Amino acid sequence: MYDLILESTRAVILVFLFIYLVKEGKKRKELSKQGWRLIIAGFGLLCFATVIDITDNFESLNWLIFIGDTPIQAFLEKMVGFLFGFLLLSIGLIKWIPTITGVEYTKQLNEELKKEITERKQVEEILKTERRRLADVLEGTNVGSWEWNIQTGENIIDERWAKIIGYTLEEISPFSTETLMKLFHPDDLKVSNELLEKHFNSELKYYDCESRMKHKNGNWIWVQDRGKVATWTEDGKPLLISGTHQDITERKLKEQSLKESKKALVRAQKISKTGNWKWDLMSESIDWSEEMYRLMGYKSKMDFPDYLTLDLFLSRIHPDDREKTINELKTGIEMKFPFKFEFRTLPVDDFPRLIEVYCDVEVDMNEDSVSVLGTACDITDERMAQDILKDHQHLLEIEIEERTKDYKRAKEEAEQANKLKSEFLANMSHELRTPMHGILSFSKFGIDKIEKASKEKNLKYFKKIRTAGDRLMSLLNNLLDLSKLEAGKEVYKMELVDIEKLTTNIVSEMETIWNDKNLIIEIENSKKPIKITCDITKTEQVIRNLLSNATTFTPENKQITISFSSGELPIGQRLNDKEKTSAITVSIKDEGVGIPDEELDSIFDKFIQSSKTKTGAGGTGLGLAICKEIIEAHNGKIWAENNPEGGSIFSFMLPCKQEVKAD
Repeated sequence: MYDLILESTRAVILVFLFIYLVKEGKKRKELSKQGWRLIIAGFGLLCFATVIDITDNFESLNWLIFIGDTPIQAFLEKMVGFLFGFLLLSIGLIKWIPTITGVEYTKQLNEELKKEITERKQVEEILKTERRRLADVLEGTNVGSWEWNIQTGENIIDERWAKIIGYTLEEISPFSTETLMKLFHPDDLKVSNELLEKHFNSELKYYDCESRMKHKNGNWIWVQDRGKVATWTEDGKPLLISGTHQDITERKLKEQSLKESKKALVRAQKISKTGNWKWDLMSESIDWSEEMYRLMGYKSKMDFPDYLTLDLFLSRIHPDDREKTINELKTGIEMKFPFKFEFRTLPVDDFPRLIEVYCDVEVDMNEDSVSVLGTACDITDERMAQDILKDHQHLLEIEIEERTKDYKRAKEEAEQANKLKSEFLANMSHELRTPMHGILSFSKFGIDKIEKASKEKNLKYFKKIRTAGDRLMSLLNNLLDLSKLEAGKEVYKMELVDIEKLTTNIVSEMETIWNDKNLIIEIENSKKPIKITCDITKTEQVIRNLLSNATTFTPENKQITISFSSGELPIGQRLNDKEKTSAITVSIKDEGVGIPDEELDSIFDKFIQSSKTKTGAGGTGLGLAICKEIIEAHNGKIWAENNPEGGSIFSFMLPCKQEVKAD
């Protein structure tokens, strides 16, 4: 009974499922007819098997089965009914089930499919755009592309790659590694291989090589190849590498020109001792040129600091100039216009260098100072030269001033000399005319009166003529003596003599003259003999001249004093010679009119007479000049000074021992 209920329930379920499927299949025109038929056939066989099973369980129903044999019934139930029924049902459901999921599933499926197609088209369009953009970039930048299979050695290049070296792709095909090696410059091939190895070993992220390649026209051009391994083998070896190929010849030429210009600039800065610098106010870092380092005292690049700051810059400046430098920089940055200043460095080669700096301030869009740049020049030598030039200019001005004074003095002296010459000539004319006039007058008078005049009268005339002749002869002798002395033709006969005794003898000879003027002659005698080596005749001439002048310019009843003293004279001709020799000074002091102080030196010049004596007593102005020549020829000196008690003192000093050689 239980089996009957179970089988009946299964059959009812199958019937209701069948009815449902039939109804649903009719509602949906999309239902596959083939699937539906298979399902119906499968259900039919299942129902047939169920009926056989039910009748087999109830003997009262066996009459419903035409085949009563049990094996045949089992075959129909198990094989035909259930097995084939389920088989047909399964095949039908496979064909039919998609239709029962409804239109929503189909629509979703269609939407997804449509979306996938759209996305695929979009990707294809993007790829197409990217390919076009890449092609435009390569064409616009004149860059070629390449790919190299490292394992097989196969090389793929594009038309532009070939065009860069002057070929068409057809001319250079087939392109192999051997072809590439022939195009490389020998010196660059090794570099390229080293860079590739480093990239293959992951030492370099990219292969980047600048090298020379042989152009079709025979010239070498510069190219830059950049690439990266895109594919590796399973064992970690590089398989495919691809990259770009660019002509950089123009850039290289510019770089070479820039390099040469920079080299020339460095050399020019070194020659001119000029450096350039820039101070970034934001980072507070300073950038110096190579010459700037040398200016600041760094002798080699090894001493150059890696990072420059303002503090380091200031540390290279002389301590006395640091505050001034800071103030100059601050003022220039605030004012924002070009400025200049100077500072001294720390001692370089044992002394500081003087640096002249020209600066300018860079500002941003807000007119805020962002950096200071400028040049620095070593002006030490220039400033030293300027200082020396200033000193020389000062000395030159002094010399010009002195020369001007000398010129004025010389002019005045020349004018004075010319005046003196005129006076001398006038005086000489007078001196010559006076005795000559006396000679001529008395001789004519004697001739006219020779018959009438007495013998005594004629004798008087002859004495007058003799006196005038002696005077004229004395004048002529003085002129001749001075001429010989100046020409250095005078011969000196040196002898040892007692100068005091020699002077005393001359005083005795001139006693008559003293008596005529009632003059007192005093000789301050020394206690021991005073001997010197001299030309006696020339020395007597000096003493006579000085005594004669003293007698002439000393009024009656006055005194003339002669004194002797010892001293020292330089051995040489210069007063500052260190070696000295003993000497004797002879001084003749009178009580006459004296000599103005400004004339004490010039009184010994030729044709010069004191302004106080030339009008009072006459004279030619040659006596003292002759005395000076004689004394200097003896390596002595002669001078004049005023007597504090009135009058003048003429002195001369002669060395005790000497040898004077005449020319």
